[in-house]
Amino acid sequence: MWPLLVLLLVTLVVVVERLIYWIKIKIDLNRTHRSAFLKSGAPAFQADPSDDRAVLIATIATKNKSLSQAEIENYIKSNFMKNNRFMRVLDVVTSTAPLLGILGTIWGIISSFNLAGSFIDIEPAKAMVGMAEAFITTAFGLIVSLTALFAHSYYQSISEKNLVEDDVFLTKVKVKLDSNE
Repeated sequence: MWPLLVLLLVTLVVVVERLIYWIKIKIDLNRTHRSAFLKSGAPAFQADPSDDRAVLIATIATKNKSLSQAEIENYIKSNFMKNNRFMRVLDVVTSTAPLLGILGTIWGIISSFNLAGSFIDIEPAKAMVGMAEAFITTAFGLIVSLTALFAHSYYQSISEKNLVEDDVFLTKVKVKLDSNE
């Protein structure tokens, strides 16, 4: 049961860290992009000041007056790594927790059989307590695994959405900058 508690703690730490990351990204983007938009005036492609990513990227692009495909790909790869930090941990927890739960169940069943084998006249209630404890570990392992699975799926979908939006927008900026040259 202790390893499952450790996995639950690790899962909760990763979930909170990712939550703080995404909230911080949203706050930082709002602050940075709005100030960049105000400082740069209206960029060449008329970015909407409410589109946070657009304003920052547009400001960078208009300062450089160019944006290569390699720069777009590097930006996307960099964001992919940042957005998916600790996702492997959630993957491992999702796979490992049920197995540890089943191991705990097997351990509990073996203990119940050992108890039954060591006494000639065993009370069924004592054996059932051991069996109940054994099945609790399976249930807890599934709870930990499902928590990690849902968190992983949610954060992965946010990351993918973010990366697709960045890629589409950067491509539009590149086309607009190329057409202005």
